[in-house]
Amino acid sequence: MNATIAIFVRASDQRLVIKSYHAQLYSAGGIAGTKQVAVAGAAAAQNNLSLPAYEWQFPKIEDDATSTNISGSGTVAVAGTLLPLHTAAGNEVANCTWQFQRGAGGRVRPDS
Repeated sequence: MNATIAIFVRASDQRLVIKSYHAQLYSAGGIAGTKQVAVAGAAAAQNNLSLPAYEWQFPKIEDDATSTNISGSGTVAVAGTLLPLHTAAGNEVANCTWQFQRGAGGRVRPDS
């Protein structure tokens, strides 16, 4: 799915900032699969699943405003409510990596 990001130089400290600039995205039916439950002494029950897939928030990136190659890594907490078949109270961690390069005209673009 396509999403808008904001890229700007913050006036207060002249830092380059790259961050999400959109409401949380989701794809209805983005997760499809089969759930199988086995209970001792009974035949396994199997059901088809179709669940929405929710976007995990991408971490805010900061760098020097003059940087031509912005790369790094970080983590973001993912709420259990965004994970299929997961307890709402249980959070997980997603590992993120990124690389952006300043292109012609001074624009910052993501590497393909």
